[in-house]
Amino acid sequence: MRNIRVIFVAVFFQNWIFAYAIERIFWESRSMSVQDVVLTEFVFIAAILALEIPAGIVADRYPRKTVLICAALAQVVEFVVVALATTFAQFAVAVAIAALAQSLTSGTFNAIVYDSLDREGASAAFPKVLGRIEAFDNLTVVAALTAGGFVAERTALVNLYWLGAAASAIAMLVLAGLSEPVRGRRNEPASHPIAVLKSSLALLKQRPSLRAIVVAGVCIAGSIVYLDEFMTLYLRDNHLPIWSFGVVLGAVYVFRSIGSLVGDRMVVLTGHRWFVPAAVLVFLVLQIVFGVVGIWPALAISGVLYLLWGAIDVVRAAVLHDAAEDAFRATAESVVSQVEQVVSLGFGLLFSVFARRGGIAAAVALTAACAAAAYLGYCLLDRRARRTP
Repeated sequence: MRNIRVIFVAVFFQNWIFAYAIERIFWESRSMSVQDVVLTEFVFIAAILALEIPAGIVADRYPRKTVLICAALAQVVEFVVVALATTFAQFAVAVAIAALAQSLTSGTFNAIVYDSLDREGASAAFPKVLGRIEAFDNLTVVAALTAGGFVAERTALVNLYWLGAAASAIAMLVLAGLSEPVRGRRNEPASHPIAVLKSSLALLKQRPSLRAIVVAGVCIAGSIVYLDEFMTLYLRDNHLPIWSFGVVLGAVYVFRSIGSLVGDRMVVLTGHRWFVPAAVLVFLVLQIVFGVVGIWPALAISGVLYLLWGAIDVVRAAVLHDAAEDAFRATAESVVSQVEQVVSLGFGLLFSVFARRGGIAAAVALTAACAAAAYLGYCLLDRRARRTP
């Protein structure tokens, strides 16, 4: 399948970003504190909330190939702005551009994968193919992170951002080689944007099993985002050398790749009512433990966390795209991503307060504890709602 091969090549160049290994260190060198970074996360989330659903609707009404090319162009601009940024306002602009790139990609990427397979009569292979793409995605991140730590030892940190801009430009050219799949017409809703959005929301409301796995994916992704963002500062605070940052981050993303590869086999487990809440609670408890143990046990726990993250992400996408109709496939995923960003905003507020008072590890543990309490509350309310006639 030509489109799938093109996607693999584009994913390679989109992730061949050495700067990921030193991002927080570079931002800190430009006077960006932890609190400043969290504030930029709020800018990112606000931009996502404003852009993501409109971007999903655009991807459902216009060629998805064009939307992905625009996303890659936005990523090029993002890296250029970060390389030149010296103030909070400039970093905030870069983050807003990154939000535009993610909004254009969210939903659109998985939708074009599904449509490409469906065109070949192979939509049933979507979980397996998506798992392989996400595993490859993570492995290229691993390679870039590992190499980035060593490259950073030998050149100015800002040069890594210029290399990232070049790699993103290559990805944009590769995406131009995609062919736009012909979309199906089964049970197609009205093409008006409001009707598309209503259809996406109704999908989650009408299917409790889908809602459960979506909430699980949102909770897991939303709670780990700040551990993922500040892992390098955590390593720095524990006196690890800068070359090890890429090695450690690369190692945990190997585990995420493994999770992505086994994710399609876990789809069947969503039929068991115990699976989803058990996965979420194990994930959150492990984050709490991460925050109270030493550096080496914490790194081992990180591997398990990233493994679960990769698996649940594939399960969520597979269940969602299987349930969604062709005409609102990208919009449905954009709606889910919006919920994820709102949850991340709440976690970010907590994380910022806890990090200021107790450091990165304590913030991870305390934020996860709050998330666990909130998730248990959701489970109780959902169970009561299902029992109510």
